[in-house]
Amino acid sequence: MQSELKEISPTEVELAIQVPWDAVKADMDKRFKQLATTAKIRGFRPGHAPPKVVRQVYARAVEAEVTAHLIEHACMEAIAEHALPVVATPTVGEPVLTKGENLSFTATIEVQPKLDNLVLDGLTAARPLVNIPDVLIDDEIMQRRRQNATVSEPDPMRPAQAGDLLLIDYQVAIDGEACDDMKAEGRPVELGDGHLLPELEAALMGTVPGDERTAEVPFPEDHGSEALRGKTAVFTVQVKELKEQVLPELDDDFAKDCGDFETLLELRLSIRKDAETREKRRSESMLKERILDALLAANEVPVPPTMLERQKRRMMYETVQFAQMLGQQGGGMPPGLFDGIEERAERRVKAGLLLGALTRLEKLEVTAEEMDARFAEIAEKTGKHIAKVRADHSGQKAGEIESELMEEKIWAILHSRVKIEDETADAAAAGGSASVKASDQQGESA
Repeated sequence: MQSELKEISPTEVELAIQVPWDAVKADMDKRFKQLATTAKIRGFRPGHAPPKVVRQVYARAVEAEVTAHLIEHACMEAIAEHALPVVATPTVGEPVLTKGENLSFTATIEVQPKLDNLVLDGLTAARPLVNIPDVLIDDEIMQRRRQNATVSEPDPMRPAQAGDLLLIDYQVAIDGEACDDMKAEGRPVELGDGHLLPELEAALMGTVPGDERTAEVPFPEDHGSEALRGKTAVFTVQVKELKEQVLPELDDDFAKDCGDFETLLELRLSIRKDAETREKRRSESMLKERILDALLAANEVPVPPTMLERQKRRMMYETVQFAQMLGQQGGGMPPGLFDGIEERAERRVKAGLLLGALTRLEKLEVTAEEMDARFAEIAEKTGKHIAKVRADHSGQKAGEIESELMEEKIWAILHSRVKIEDETADAAAAGGSASVKASDQQGESA
């Protein structure tokens, strides 16, 4: 087999392949010999027709079968010979098969782009500030007070206000017709928690048990429910009960009720520590995104169309799954659910290609010693024997551990080559915009 490679674009190549006639003839002779033992041809017992007759009857079928077989194997051999990072199934041109001549055909193949020179040096990325304002601690304390609140009816009864718990019945009408599927009885609601429709919450403020109020709620033209698009629903609400939440006193006794704390100060310090841990993780995650932004800005990455389409479909599926988890079903999917997905998918594909090229250029690999060290870490944390840890992390789980270690190596290189700067307070206040840039000088390649 002979093959010649021609680059059509950074993501597409063409292979001109020739299979020697001797190989074609040998395959055809082998197939005819197999057929001769089972062929059913009129006038002959099965498997007893003369070879010449078998060839006459099955010539076209055998030719097509052998050609397809040889093309498949020749393509695979040529792809391996040229070490092509194939993205999609090759598109084969019409083969030319002439008796006594080589089988000739072309195969157009979508491939990953060659990324042999990555710009890494001269890039900067800003590490987001880790800032825990006191108000965040106060909000968490308030949330815990609400969780430990007692609920009782006000004495004397008073008008409803933010924080109160109401029990309501309501009916809904659209265009004067009752919508029985939207009505509810004995529904508990909390005023001011952000879950009620604004018009409905406004109508309930200041009510007492026994009151009846109406609220008109307009729905936008692009509402997820077709029945509500552009409609105004009239809610008729009856207040059945009103209870208030009595928050516990903010003192050391409250702290003890919240866990293993002796004082309110200990509780606040614990909340701050947990918040700092979360913020540091968020900061590191955002820093990675900014490093990727810098890499993408400095390195041109052609995107294979098939990879982009696969990534887009995967992200659309994930988006729908997430929306369904939040209660959106079928035709009720919100409009604009897939807005910007093309750009996000393209970014993800480019980032994957860049990190893959970095792995190859830096000759990164995970050694058996590194795997053993990670297993030892897991054993120490879990208290299991290391042999048990190895047994629990075989097959796919071992692959996951290896991927984690490889990712750590990749980011270690990026952190060492990209200049990391602390984000300024002004930049953070402006919305934490990514402070990424490439120097005017392209720097050294990886």
